[in-house]
Amino acid sequence: VATDRYLICAGGADIWGNADEFHYAYNEVGSADIRLSMKPSWQVDGDNDWAKNEVMLRESLAAGSIHYSTATRGGGNNGPGYQGDSVFSQRRMATDGGSGGTDWWGAIPDTLGVQRINSNGYTVLQSLVDQGTGNGWEVVHQDAFATQFAGDLLGGVAVTSHRDDNLVQAWADDVQYSTGSFIGVRAGDPLDEACGDTPGFLVSVAKL
Repeated sequence: VATDRYLICAGGADIWGNADEFHYAYNEVGSADIRLSMKPSWQVDGDNDWAKNEVMLRESLAAGSIHYSTATRGGGNNGPGYQGDSVFSQRRMATDGGSGGTDWWGAIPDTLGVQRINSNGYTVLQSLVDQGTGNGWEVVHQDAFATQFAGDLLGGVAVTSHRDDNLVQAWADDVQYSTGSFIGVRAGDPLDEACGDTPGFLVSVAKL
């Protein structure tokens, strides 16, 4: 279901390390396949390069919960409508464990996404971007798990200012919760040669 837009005002030290401080607008999304997406922008992005506006799948509201997220970073001080400095995929694999991240080196995308796929006894988590050019979703980072992330999750928009003494305001537009059976994502760019015997055939999904 799509909503118009959300404006989230947030403080917090960061979403990183062994424990998170942030504001979270979420729904319970259960244990089925789920893709969460939104169009990010900043109203007031503060003065820290690591302020984050992100879509997040999370096990619980505990500070050290496992999570998987796709974020745009602020800190540009460019005012309303600013989309951010860069895109960053981040996750915590174990409760109260450390955090990991992967930078997206492409252009700032139109839409951020994160999805979970259950297949053949494994749970696949993917951090996604869509640059709005017609190429569809592209994968920033992905992981496969035998047990983590397989149960009921929360899904929503997370915002942190990366400073306890500072507030930011971030927009989440066109928030989408998509459910059903879907595997993989559309290829970002056409390949130089066809992938099979049929001319023009292009692999668009991957099955475990």
